[in-house]
Amino acid sequence: MAAPYSTTLTDYSKKFTATWEASWEKMVWLILEQSPLLWYHYMTGAIHMEAAPAARIPFAHAENPNVQTYQGTETLNTAESEFYKPFIFDDWGQISCQSVVATDKIDTNKGAKEQIVKMLPAELQQCAITMRNFIETQLHTAKVTDGDVDGLRGFLEFAAPAAQTGTVGNVAKNSTYHFNQYEQVAGGFAANGVAAWTKLYRKCARWGRRPDLMLTDVAVYDAYEEWCGPERALVDEAMGSAGFDNLRFKGAKVVPDYGITEDSGETFMLNIADKAPSKASGHNFEPGFLDPVKGKSKGETNLGRLQLWINPNAHFASDPWRLAQEQWALICKTKFHAMYVPLNLREHGTCDFAAGSFVA
Repeated sequence: MAAPYSTTLTDYSKKFTATWEASWEKMVWLILEQSPLLWYHYMTGAIHMEAAPAARIPFAHAENPNVQTYQGTETLNTAESEFYKPFIFDDWGQISCQSVVATDKIDTNKGAKEQIVKMLPAELQQCAITMRNFIETQLHTAKVTDGDVDGLRGFLEFAAPAAQTGTVGNVAKNSTYHFNQYEQVAGGFAANGVAAWTKLYRKCARWGRRPDLMLTDVAVYDAYEEWCGPERALVDEAMGSAGFDNLRFKGAKVVPDYGITEDSGETFMLNIADKAPSKASGHNFEPGFLDPVKGKSKGETNLGRLQLWINPNAHFASDPWRLAQEQWALICKTKFHAMYVPLNLREHGTCDFAAGSFVA
C-alpha cells in the first residue's frame, strides 16, 4: 500500500516566501508612516540608493591664500593652495531581523498550506514593527559598536563648536569649518526659546540653504504651540495628512519627536529636503565648496543636505524561508543597511536649555 501523502517542508517554505515577498511593500510603508524622520527623508528625495563601499566626497575647506592686489613688479604669493580633502563615509549600519515559525504550528493545522497564509500577517506585522522601532532608535543615537547606524547624535553635538570633539566622515571636527551649530535657551522657553531658535536658524542658513525640519522634545513642542497661539500655528499639510503633528518656524516643519527624551529640552535643526533622489556615484562626486555666498539663499554648492544612504541590495530585503539547521523551525532574515551622510555640518544645529532640561 502506498504511503499517505504528506505536504513537505519545501512546500511550506515556498508558500511562506511567496506570501512574504508579496506583502513586504505594504510593511515598508507601515515603517515609514510611523517615523517623521524616515518619512521626511523618503518624501523629499533625501535618500540616496547606493551599493558602494563608501561615499567619498571631496570638498574645499579653505580659500586660496594667493589672492592679493598688485602693481606689476612685486613677487606674487606662492603659498600652498591645495585645500581639498575628502569626506569618506564608510561606516554602514547593518540591521537584521530574523523571523522564526516553529513547524509544530504548521503540522497541527489541517490544510497546512492554506493556514500559512493566515499565519504570516502576524509575523509580518511583528517584523515590521520591530524593525521600525529599532531603526528609529538607531537614527537618533550615536554608534556604539560595529554594525550600528551612526545616527543624529553621532555627528550633531549639544556643545559649542570649540568643544566638539567627534570625527565625521573621517575628518576631525574643528571650530573652523567642520562643526554643527549650537544654541542654548537661557531661562524658560516662553521668554527665551524662540529667540534662541531664531539665532540658531540664522547660523544654519548662512551657507546657502535654510533648515527645513526641526525635531523637538514633545515638551518643547507643546511650549512652542502655546507660544504660537491658534491664529499663528501654521501647519505643513503634507506632514499633517501623513498623521504627524507639526507647526512652522521660519518655513521649517517643527515636529514632536518621541525618539528624543521627553523634558530633555532638546531640538535638532536639520537641512534635509532635496528636489530629487541623488543619482551621483559614490566615487565620482564633483568637488563641493563649503562656503558658497554667505547670506545668500541659493548659494552655488552641492554640499549641505543631510542624506540617508541606503544599500538597495539591503532595502528591507529578505532571504527565502527555509528550515533552520538542527531545528524544526522555518526562518527568514530581513535586512536594512543605511548610513547618514552629513556633508556640511554647519548647516545643521542643536539646541537645549542652560538648565540641563526643559524649562517652561
